[in-house]
Amino acid sequence: MEKQKSELMEQLATAVVEMDDALAESLTKKAIELGMDAYEVVQKGLATGMGIVGEKYENEEYYV
Repeated sequence: MEKQKSELMEQLATAVVEMDDALAESLTKKAIELGMDAYEVVQKGLATGMGIVGEKYENEEYYV
């Protein structure tokens, strides 16, 4: 189960980096349905992806 949650958080971070709103929403809902804590989903999934986007912005790879 932990491996599944870890993979789900990686997929969620990737969805954020790829700016795929629909997939990010779907994966977030799936994580909550699996019983993950909402804070954990934000920290390990969404915030991780946002951190990567921030790095890409600083390196002028992404423009917001």
